[in-house]
Amino acid sequence: MHTTALTFHLMTRRDPSLLRADEVRKERKKATKHDAAHRLASVLHVDGKDGVEAEHENSQAFHDAWRLKSQDMLARAAFRRKKLVQRLQARMLFTSLCGTCQCCA
Repeated sequence: MHTTALTFHLMTRRDPSLLRADEVRKERKKATKHDAAHRLASVLHVDGKDGVEAEHENSQAFHDAWRLKSQDMLARAAFRRKKLVQRLQARMLFTSLCGTCQCCA
């Protein structure tokens, strides 16, 4: 199935974990680029390279890596949210204490 850039963008906007799956695929592709065993497996597999990649995507190792990437993304988002809330609370506290000057208004 071939997706256009627009449909890919819309899919990842709805589900950011799809973007993490693509990162895991890219890492796998980079790791197996010069791997002779992977090349031989793709030659011997009925569906070729796509079949080997499809088997890898159905493996537990792929799903573990995908889950770790997604958890990392969620942890980073939670950290950014927490820091933003802290900055906003600090600013609100400062403006409530310093309401007389023009810089805070």
